[in-house]
Amino acid sequence: MVYLDATVTACDGAGTVISNNPELVQGIGSRMSGLIKTEPIENVINGIQKFGGNVLDTETASIDYVGGIKKAAELGYKKIAVTTADSNTAKKLRELEAELGLDLYRHCCTCYRRQQGKSSISSGKFRFSDRLCFKIYRRACKGIF
Repeated sequence: MVYLDATVTACDGAGTVISNNPELVQGIGSRMSGLIKTEPIENVINGIQKFGGNVLDTETASIDYVGGIKKAAELGYKKIAVTTADSNTAKKLRELEAELGLDLYRHCCTCYRRQQGKSSISSGKFRFSDRLCFKIYRRACKGIF
């Protein structure tokens, strides 16, 4: 069993959120898929901060996983789960993991294309949000498994 220090996830109304509170992570939609853009909602951001979460950019609510990992590392977190939505971000996260000496666990909340799948699977420590997502991913990446 892996014990995480924190997560970096996307939240509707807040953008990238860094949290070490499991209830907060579940509450902001750790299984929500497909969120690629949002805008700041003051009540959402205040609620996240009230429960100890860190919003990466309160002004724009941007979704920036690389920036979220950098902020999490600044806060002292080492074992971090992060949602990823594309192979380019996954590649940047792998580089950042090595550069900062982190232990990242990438979590798929959306489905990748076949060419993206090969690089993602080979990166290791890759998890899927549920069996359905894995089945869709496996079908899309036929021949990899």
